[in-house]
Amino acid sequence: MAKPQLKTLTQLFRESYQAVKRNLSLFVFVNVVTILGTAWNIGLDIRDKTHGSDWGQVLGHGFTGSGDYPHVHGGLSVFFILVGLILGLIGVFLSFKAAQRKVVSFDEVWEIFKAKWWKVILVEIIIILFILGGLVALVLPGLYLIARLSLAPYVAIDQDGDVTDAIRKSWEMSKNHAWTIFVTVFFGLVLSLPSFIPVVGKLISLILVIAYSVALPIRYFELKNLKEDG
Repeated sequence: MAKPQLKTLTQLFRESYQAVKRNLSLFVFVNVVTILGTAWNIGLDIRDKTHGSDWGQVLGHGFTGSGDYPHVHGGLSVFFILVGLILGLIGVFLSFKAAQRKVVSFDEVWEIFKAKWWKVILVEIIIILFILGGLVALVLPGLYLIARLSLAPYVAIDQDGDVTDAIRKSWEMSKNHAWTIFVTVFFGLVLSLPSFIPVVGKLISLILVIAYSVALPIRYFELKNLKEDG
C-alpha cells in the first residue's frame, strides 16, 4: 500500500485560507489588536512620506523601529499587550477548531478555551524554555526542538492527559516528520517579511499571516491521522 503523501506548502496554505475564509469574522476578532497595530504603522509610514521622508528612510524605520513616532501611554500599551496575548491564546483554539473543516461558533471556541487554556499556557511556556535553552546552547538544537514540540499545544487541546503528555505525544508524532513541521512553521515567518516594506507590504503581510494561521493545526490533524492509520 502506498504511503500517504503529506500536503505541500501550497496545499496547506490553500486549505488554511479556506478555513480562515469560512470563519473570517472570528479571525478578524482574535487578530483585532494586530490589525489595529498594522493600521497604525501604515499611518506612520504615510505620515513620514507626507512629511518629506524618502522611501529609503521609511523602509529603514521598518527595520529599526526608529523615527519620531507618537507613543502610546504606558498603561494603555500594557492593556493592549495583555488583550493581544489573550486574543492570541483564543486564536490558538480557534485555529484548532477551524482546521476541522467546518464553520466554528465563538461559543464552541470559548467552551474548549475555558476548559484547557491553562494547559496550553503551561505547554507553551515549557516549549519556549526548551527552545530558548537549545538556542542558547547551540542554534541547531533550538531549531530542532521547534520542529519536535510545535504540535504540543494542539495535543493539549485535542487529547486528554497532562502537560507532560502533550509534550511527549508531540515528540512521538513529529518523529520522522521534524523537517516537514519546521518548514511549516518557518514558512509562516517568511510570510511576515513583506511587513518591512512600507504601507502595501505591511498590509500584504497581515493578510498572508492571518490566511496561513490554520496551517499548523491542519498539519497536526494530518500527522495524527497518519499515525492512527499506521
